[in-house]
Amino acid sequence: MKKIAVLSFAFCETFCDQNSSSRINNSDKTFEKAKEVLPTLKHDVFVDILPPHVSVRDFKIKTDATKIDFTLKNRDSIFHIDNVFTLNSLVDDVKQEVNGSNFDFIIRPEEYDIFIIGIDLNGVFINTIKQLEALGFKVFVLSNLAKLFNKATSTFIQQSGVKFCSYKTAENIVSNKNNNKRVQNARRKTVSK
Repeated sequence: MKKIAVLSFAFCETFCDQNSSSRINNSDKTFEKAKEVLPTLKHDVFVDILPPHVSVRDFKIKTDATKIDFTLKNRDSIFHIDNVFTLNSLVDDVKQEVNGSNFDFIIRPEEYDIFIIGIDLNGVFINTIKQLEALGFKVFVLSNLAKLFNKATSTFIQQSGVKFCSYKTAENIVSNKNNNKRVQNARRKTVSK
């Protein structure tokens, strides 16, 4: 069964804080729901995708998954060489930076399905979905943990191979994968006896 990588787009003070001039309507509610749900949704990697120089002080999502900070310097594609993954090294807690073109080396399509949440879901987001699909990822947008800017984004999602589902459905997808894994393991044990 594949692991789950959650890509989070733009939960930061610039877009979520009540006092920000760039605040997106209801983004604070979407963030609060994500903060509540993500600790209960089984996932293996959490990728926090943010533009450079934004503050996330009050908009951090706690998760037990491996956390990867991703700085989006080039908005044409998250896979652009100018974009940066910040990874914790296994040695001495040193941070290691990897460019965006290595996304599918770090999070491999044969190992992971992608769940998308966030509030800045247009532009680079649409290009990202196209590129994720081309790489062979199965992509799910968690509709009640995402704030879509416009109808074009919603229409694109519906016309692509992306699954548009609630986080409850995502929980079922994850638990079904775990159940299928248990059944497969039980079958293997039965066969090996």
